Amino acid sequence: MPFAFGRFAGVRPYTARRTRFGLSGIAPLPRTLAAIALGCLLAVGSVRAHHSINAALDMDKRAVLSGTLTAIDWRNPHIEITIEVKGDQGRVEVWRLEGGPPPRFRNRGVTKDVFLKAVGQSVTVEAFLAKNGARRGHMQTITWPDGTTIPAR
Repeated sequence: MPFAFGRFAGVRPYTARRTRFGLSGIAPLPRTLAAIALGCLLAVGSVRAHHSINAALDMDKRAVLSGTLTAIDWRNPHIEITIEVKGDQGRVEVWRLEGGPPPRFRNRGVTKDVFLKAVGQSVTVEAFLAKNGARRGHMQTITWPDGTTIPAR
């Protein structure tokens, strides 16, 4: 029934129309709930993927490692470098060390190119080592071949 007063005279009020996807103008409840549930699952997965530094590292086990920088993995959530260090018996040990996120390095004026220029050269890294004895750790500082030291966390 049309309105019969004012500027709305003759205009029918809005009514939802049935379409093949449900009612127009109204989100179907099951799909809305499914979308919310999927969003929650994805959020939980990403939060769970980011780990606590204390879970894998021994904060009392700090070491200074000097060796040749062989690779850099510049990606979120943390950069990772690989260095080759001469062990006690003179054998080469490969260490994987995690640092802070790329934006933190960029804010300090250190770009991926700075790391790439140092590949093949000797660097010194101060790091917390893994609890399980694996050759892994979290960098605290890194000293470049020219002697410049920057925070790496």
